[in-house]
Amino acid sequence: MAQINFFSGFVFVVLLLAMPFQSAAFESATSSDRHSEEWSQLVDILMPVWTAASHRDEQQLISFVTHNHPEIRNAAWRGLGNFSVGNTDRLLDLALEANLATAWFALSTQFLNGVQIQRILDYASDTVPGPENLSGVYLVLGKQGDDAAHSWFMNVAERCLHQDGGVPSEDSFCASEVRFDLALAVSRSVNRHHQSGIDHATLLQLAMQSEDVMEQAAWMYGWYRTPAIRLPEEVIADMEQWIASEWPEAYGLTRQYWLALLGRHQRPMLAQIVISMPVEELHVLEWVESARALANWSGSSARADQALIKLLDSPFDQVRVTALETTLARYVHISTALREKAMVLSPNMPPMEQLSRLRIAVRSDPDMVSSYIFSEDGVDIIKNAPSLV
Repeated sequence: MAQINFFSGFVFVVLLLAMPFQSAAFESATSSDRHSEEWSQLVDILMPVWTAASHRDEQQLISFVTHNHPEIRNAAWRGLGNFSVGNTDRLLDLALEANLATAWFALSTQFLNGVQIQRILDYASDTVPGPENLSGVYLVLGKQGDDAAHSWFMNVAERCLHQDGGVPSEDSFCASEVRFDLALAVSRSVNRHHQSGIDHATLLQLAMQSEDVMEQAAWMYGWYRTPAIRLPEEVIADMEQWIASEWPEAYGLTRQYWLALLGRHQRPMLAQIVISMPVEELHVLEWVESARALANWSGSSARADQALIKLLDSPFDQVRVTALETTLARYVHISTALREKAMVLSPNMPPMEQLSRLRIAVRSDPDMVSSYIFSEDGVDIIKNAPSLV
């Protein structure tokens, strides 16, 4: 009898222990079913918005931007951002009322006139928007702004450079939440207004002071994307000091911009970095940027040759191809050491690399090309990539 009672008790305990797991599994299944049902309902209510967006039905989409469901409002704004609307005044009115990131995005894709730009400037100056709306203002004015907006941006940048540490961030144009958006907007404006008054020293100081790696790169993006810009000597000299002190810890995108700007401004530091830097120290994109920058650098041919020879030994295909293209762009007559390195052909090379090396071979030694093509390796290349012939 005792054995029977013990066994019954044991079964009861096992069942008792199992109940929470069964309950949890039931709740999980119920939650999953509920989520699937909610998603199905959301798809159903969004379908008219998606249909209007696919048909570029401006009036239908505008009717959705004031809907009480947030997903419908945001989907409608995203739809309006994918084509040029007919009534930008109406769109601006609605965007200023909506105060949504998606609304500012839709507005940023439109062509706005000077009066509309001024309305946004007045809104920013009079209202002092919160961070989300200020990010939207920066986005629109960075992509669409006129000369007045550009001057406004430069004033804001100057203000941010000299702000006190105790400035409240809740409604500040220089708040940490919007600094990246501001930096990118200023760079976009610089890209379109590079003949206007730009205090490049201010932008460099803002980049150097930033502790956010993406913001650092954003302040320099306008210089990188605008080859016509030539920085003042004192600015590029300050940048070189920054590079020397911060290189090991710098973000990859920042280093790419540095390399490009060093090449564009003919700074010997470019070749020094390429020659001295261990292969594993740089990302492949940084090596590619180095190879591109050497094409724009008119410094010592011997130093450039040394840097290009190193790049032609890179383990990365794209780096080697870019170095070959730079060699073709830099030189009519290629030095013996660089030519010999460039003319080392192999059937295992990617087709683009083979083509670039053959172009150098044609320029340097046409007889070598004809003899190579009819060699065993050359026949293999022709079989694999006949377009190289």
